[in-house]
Amino acid sequence: MGPSMAEICIKHIGIVVTAYFIVLRLAKEAYTVRQKLFGGVGALLIGILIGCIYDWLPMCSVVLLLLLYYLMMRGVFRPGGKNALTFTLISVGLSYLLYMLSVAFAVFLLFLNKTVIADRFDTPTDAWIYTIRFVTSFRGGLIARSFVFAVQFALSVVILRLKWIHSERGWFLWNDRNDILVFLWTVILSGRVLMVTSVLSRTDSGAAIIVCFFLIVMTSFFICFWLKKEYLSSYRIDLEETELQLLEKSLDIKEAQLTRLRTDNERLAELIHKDNKLIPSAVMAVRQALREDDGTGTALASIEELREESCAVLAEYDAHRLRIFQTGDMAVDAALLYMSDRAASFGVAFDADVSVCPDRLSQSVLLRRELIAVLAVLCEYAVFSCREIDGSAVSVVVGAEDGSLFVEVSDSGAAFDLYALKKTGKRRHFLLFSKPSREDDELRLIPLFRIIRSNGATLLINRRPEREGVTKSVRVTLAGTKEDV
Repeated sequence: MGPSMAEICIKHIGIVVTAYFIVLRLAKEAYTVRQKLFGGVGALLIGILIGCIYDWLPMCSVVLLLLLYYLMMRGVFRPGGKNALTFTLISVGLSYLLYMLSVAFAVFLLFLNKTVIADRFDTPTDAWIYTIRFVTSFRGGLIARSFVFAVQFALSVVILRLKWIHSERGWFLWNDRNDILVFLWTVILSGRVLMVTSVLSRTDSGAAIIVCFFLIVMTSFFICFWLKKEYLSSYRIDLEETELQLLEKSLDIKEAQLTRLRTDNERLAELIHKDNKLIPSAVMAVRQALREDDGTGTALASIEELREESCAVLAEYDAHRLRIFQTGDMAVDAALLYMSDRAASFGVAFDADVSVCPDRLSQSVLLRRELIAVLAVLCEYAVFSCREIDGSAVSVVVGAEDGSLFVEVSDSGAAFDLYALKKTGKRRHFLLFSKPSREDDELRLIPLFRIIRSNGATLLINRRPEREGVTKSVRVTLAGTKEDV
């Protein structure tokens, strides 16, 4: 005689409720009491429903449980689709693992019970039969299932209170390495489906089809997992190359700027040397003119000539002087310097305001590189929009809002063009098996929407900013701080 419906309901309630408790303890968001209450009721109802239909649909019970649990997570807590899937697979998989450990512990206790009462029976087999009859009875089954549920929940409480679990929360649910856990729990849950359907002990064609389907799903999952890792690796390499290119080009700009400043300093030194001779002569001429009432025109002409020459040299010096940005982060300074020089080459005014603490940028190398890549793409797009408009300007703001970094670039150029924004950063020549030469003078940027997809950032476009003289502004808000792997 198999377990009763009440026993099966208690089993699945334990699995779903424990999984729900794991999500509450590991998730970083602070959920409201109402959300927690609705989620708890939803988990309870899912466990009861699966327990009621288990005898009719044993093959679909695990899949249906995962589907309902996923929909409950999306409806109550409203995470993204990927996060909800991660929550579902990891929490339910861990709950199943704790369930199996609890069952093993219960079996161990039954063994000890059999050993204690063995002297009351003629043979050890009779003691086992007595113990098994009690466990399989309706009352004994309810007690046993409830005990397993209590042990399962207690294990989850104890495990989630460990310090190493607290230090690894980001790794468990938020770091991109959770794909490994997702794959692991998918294999475990799929194995559970095979156990429920008993296909491993069957020889009919239906069992063979189920096993083949299982292998196809696992292979596809592994291929997707591998492709995602390769894509992420390529993305990080491109970010690193963009940062290195900006640093190299900023060094070239600084060297050229230093050469111009040296030339200007030499001219200023000559001017000062000349001033040291002309100014005393002019003073003496003015004094003589005041005494004799003549020679005033000659003195004024000399002073005017000196003033004009000084103004011309200073104006040229000011034109050669580029603003050196000092944000505290060398890579961000390099990006701003390169974009300032590029804007100057098109006659576009460039201004930047960076209010982010350098320590915030150094918390995550990946996040800093994404911010620099976004900054370069948005500035390139803004300069491209302003290149043929006289008196145009580009303004950059880098800051933090609600704990998230953002880059906002405004310009007074042409109207917003989504096609041009998508095109900015894309390489003109795509080589399948080799990378473009590093000797290429053009900076190779990462397309903006690739960064947005990888980071989970948000894009805000304002076509009519309130500030006077600004045509548009594009703002990208990056996701929270990431940990590097």
